[in-house]
Amino acid sequence: MTRILPGSGLSLFCGAMFFAIQARILGRSRGAPATAQPFGLDTPIMLSTIFLLMAPRRDQTNNPESAWRLGLFSAVLIGLLQILGAFVGDWLRTNIPRPALLAALAGIGVGFIAEGFLFQIYADPVVALLPMVLIWVCYGSGIKLPFGLPGSVTAVLLGTIIAFIAWGSGFDFWKPFSGKLESTPRFFHFAVKEIIDEFGEDSSWNQVALIVPLCVINIVGSLVNLEYAAGSGDPYSTRMSMIAAGSCTLIGAMFGNPFPCCIFLGHSAWKAVGARSAYSVMCAVASLAFCLFNGVNALIQVMPLESTVGILLWVGLAVTAQAYETLPGERPHLLAVTIGILPAVSAWAMQLVSSYLGKANSSLYDVREQSGDLFIDGMISFSQGFLLLAVLLATLVVFVTSRDFLRAGMVSLLLSFLSFVGIVHAFEFTKSKSIQPKLGFGTATKEAFGYLLCSVMLFGFHLGGQSDDDNSSVQEKLRNLVLYVPRKLLSLRSGRKRSSIDGYIAI
Repeated sequence: MTRILPGSGLSLFCGAMFFAIQARILGRSRGAPATAQPFGLDTPIMLSTIFLLMAPRRDQTNNPESAWRLGLFSAVLIGLLQILGAFVGDWLRTNIPRPALLAALAGIGVGFIAEGFLFQIYADPVVALLPMVLIWVCYGSGIKLPFGLPGSVTAVLLGTIIAFIAWGSGFDFWKPFSGKLESTPRFFHFAVKEIIDEFGEDSSWNQVALIVPLCVINIVGSLVNLEYAAGSGDPYSTRMSMIAAGSCTLIGAMFGNPFPCCIFLGHSAWKAVGARSAYSVMCAVASLAFCLFNGVNALIQVMPLESTVGILLWVGLAVTAQAYETLPGERPHLLAVTIGILPAVSAWAMQLVSSYLGKANSSLYDVREQSGDLFIDGMISFSQGFLLLAVLLATLVVFVTSRDFLRAGMVSLLLSFLSFVGIVHAFEFTKSKSIQPKLGFGTATKEAFGYLLCSVMLFGFHLGGQSDDDNSSVQEKLRNLVLYVPRKLLSLRSGRKRSSIDGYIAI
């Protein structure tokens, strides 16, 4: 925390100030005031970084600093890819179905966020249940509390009051902090040396299959929010906004913040209440001061964490529910979302089982031979590279159910290649009996062969005239099939947009 908070405050300060200035410039250029875009840490990606990257590294190494360095590695990669997203983000949005991206995040929301916090809530229900349900009342039903009290703050305060009453009555649900509150201001830690060292670790590069999908979700989320801002009457530059978000992520990482930044949803709400650029300046100053002067520590030391987890549970539930929503004119893909959720749930189950076995001085390696019909190897395989796997499987289902068998075959062929080189499905047990990804040619060969057979079948459906809106001859289809990938590369280079579900381009 002593290294993370100052860097977090600095990245938030830089971003909020940039977007305040951007709003002033836009307002002056058109002669009408503009509302600054909301900016902050990407909460779902932050929780994913903690639970998918940092926590497993800490458990494996028993070294919190090693986990922090892996978070910095992830933040730098995401920051660089965010800047790249300023140039290819529109192509990603157009060619990756929206349900596939949301499904990957929904899986994290169900497993790593919602389930874990539900366990914590029901481990201490006296303190935690009422705040959780109050969050549902305020955010789920839309009921306004008396005197305009914010729902989340009220829920935390009520949980804290219940905890103090229980403690004063002699119950041991919670005990207040009895030490001295830390009052020394924190200073920035320049973390470039740790970042350079971590880039030389093979174990960090093994996590790329997790990091890249997180970044794609971050980029697409920011692009969607930019569209919402334009729809509210403030058309900001996509390229400059994305470069700013990526730059702030990099600045934060260089000063110890392992979590990426993003453009938030909510521009229209701020605009509706008359906010302009000043609110962003106030957020910038408040965030920096709060992080530098131990505001977070002070809160943690005087209130029970159980009173706050209901908010995080709501985040997990909201992220999952969002995946099932459809935009106007968009075809629902409930089956694709559901299959996209399962890899993350599998990864969460594997991590949970591994933790329980570790407490009993055992491991998955020790019990896999006696697992019988539990299919432990299948569970491990399905959880390797699970975010990328979730995106691609959901994309495959979208294309299949849309009868776009050419693209479905291409996705299956890509899954075959990624399995063959070990980016998804491949794993091995280390000498310490822990599980790690296994990169290299010829690793997950069984899965690779299975996907290859699927791609042949899907191409057969395409050539057999089963694709929608396609009356081309077999010869034309073969030519288009061979030239599909080169055309996509050329379209990316020229910046042309393509529809995610529409048919391929005829010669």
